[in-house]
Amino acid sequence: MTYSAMIRAKNPRFDLRLKLVRFAKTHGIRPAARYFRSARNTVRLWLARFETQGNEGLKDRSRAPKSCPHQTPKEVERKVVAARKRIPYYGPRRLKDEFDLECSEGAIARILRQRGLTRRPRKKAQKKNDLRAVKAAYRAFKLLQVDVKYLTDIAHYWPQMRALGLPPFQFTCRDVKTGALFLAFAQERSVSHACLFIRRILAHLRAHGVDLSAVTVQTDNGPEFDGTRQRLADRGFLHSIAALGAAHRYIPPAHPNANADVETGQVRFLL
Repeated sequence: MTYSAMIRAKNPRFDLRLKLVRFAKTHGIRPAARYFRSARNTVRLWLARFETQGNEGLKDRSRAPKSCPHQTPKEVERKVVAARKRIPYYGPRRLKDEFDLECSEGAIARILRQRGLTRRPRKKAQKKNDLRAVKAAYRAFKLLQVDVKYLTDIAHYWPQMRALGLPPFQFTCRDVKTGALFLAFAQERSVSHACLFIRRILAHLRAHGVDLSAVTVQTDNGPEFDGTRQRLADRGFLHSIAALGAAHRYIPPAHPNANADVETGQVRFLL
């Protein structure tokens, strides 16, 4: 067999070993080592395997260790599996913290992966479809998201704002179900402007037959929405909403995506 033919072979290393042991059986170990430019012990190794196992002895063997001294005990693995089945949506870190598991987060992840207890991450399209299904169950004007947009970062608006004294802030309210937008512009980001904005919107909805007791206004934790107020008062943004019979809730701190609908609405309007 020529070198080029060996390269084209399906398993070149197996073919080379087979050629080596056949040459050794015919001419001896030392001439085979000299001809194939290998150690005599190498020739002896493959010749012994060939004589005891035939062609199977010339195939590659796994180099993986036969044992693992630091392998996670079976009892700990059973605890990990039981914890995961009890709370399927907990990841390795939360499982370790909540159930005091005696292994690392990496070991927990490996055990879950080996037992087929992991879930493939959802693609962006799947997440959007799931969110559409949730929104489809909403009623119109059940959830209103409110936010304030800084207009000072818009390049084509900045010169006009400076020259004409245009407002630098945009108050935006968006209905999650219908996508309806309510806009207002102000010279400052304050509680007073936020109160006037939400009162006008809620009064408009009530005048058109919307039951405000079923309406929830969602905002971030900004000071214009009383997010920094330490205790309730008889005035302010929260009081204005409660006085008209609607409800209010804050999004979790540092989670702007929870107000994604109104954020998207602001961008689309400005474009």
